[in-house]
Amino acid sequence: MIKDTLIVFVESGLIAAAALIMGWTIQTPLTDSWESKSLDSYSQRIGEIAFLDRYIERNPKSWKACIARAEAYSLVYHCQQAVDDCNRAIALKSDEVTPYSLRARAYYYMDKNTEALADFNRVIDAGESTADNFAFRSLIHTRRHDLVHALADGNSAVQLDKRWARGNYALALAEYKLGDLDKALTAVKQACQLDPDGAMSDVLMAMVLNETGKSKPAEQILNHAIERDATCGAAYWQLGVINETEKKYTRAVELCTIALSLAYDGELRAAAYATRGLSQLGAGNLKEALADCNSAIKSDSNCKTAMQTRVLVLERMKMPNKAGESTKAIETLPK
Repeated sequence: MIKDTLIVFVESGLIAAAALIMGWTIQTPLTDSWESKSLDSYSQRIGEIAFLDRYIERNPKSWKACIARAEAYSLVYHCQQAVDDCNRAIALKSDEVTPYSLRARAYYYMDKNTEALADFNRVIDAGESTADNFAFRSLIHTRRHDLVHALADGNSAVQLDKRWARGNYALALAEYKLGDLDKALTAVKQACQLDPDGAMSDVLMAMVLNETGKSKPAEQILNHAIERDATCGAAYWQLGVINETEKKYTRAVELCTIALSLAYDGELRAAAYATRGLSQLGAGNLKEALADCNSAIKSDSNCKTAMQTRVLVLERMKMPNKAGESTKAIETLPK
């Protein structure tokens, strides 16, 4: 028993130390649009993966090494590889909670919400009731349009840790979706203060401001978010929303197209398609508008904006029967 414990302890230490050394050795002073800090972090993760590849090849039954590599993959958003290593770790040690937690996050970023929810439920039920786990589960509930549970988990996250940015963001998003803009604004302000570099918190702040008629400060916030993270598709989408409202339809279409090229989840794809469809309608491009509305509904069957726009397009195309069918479908959406 003592011998086995010692082996596991030594193995863990070797994995951590060697991976760290490998990460240090390959850091290179490249310069491009990324900050050097991000490049250093990325190169360190790649170094860890390179070492762990060799380690696992020699020690195929090391579940700790599989978890370590899954975590390294997660940090560079190689989500399928992270899932594969988590599955391998679970097969080797099914009672360990960590691979389920890592797999849940990977599934979230892969937009596999059913699988992510199942894993987060398992992790939380196993006693890992952390603010971050509740925050992630809240965001998944929001994606699934289950706003009652999204709000409950958002509140749980903030109660566990008031200074956890993702918890405040998840709570703000649930409040926003439920239409309570005052509570959403309070929570998202806290999220922005706790994570000044968090582009998604900035986007949500802009969404709340835009809803209250403050489009100019919203636009400034979004442009600032893009300066910090040029890959933030949601920021481009929200700029598209503002331009569509101002009847700048060509620019709105361009911005939504950029958003679609960057979107990794169905909710954002649906929103960007819906806004682009509304812009195409405004510009009189009915066929393009209908195609975008259909794409939005394919990405998210509960996308109300797309369904409402589709009714307007079908009416404009003098197709009253199909418009009527679409109107009835809107009535079946979750309240």
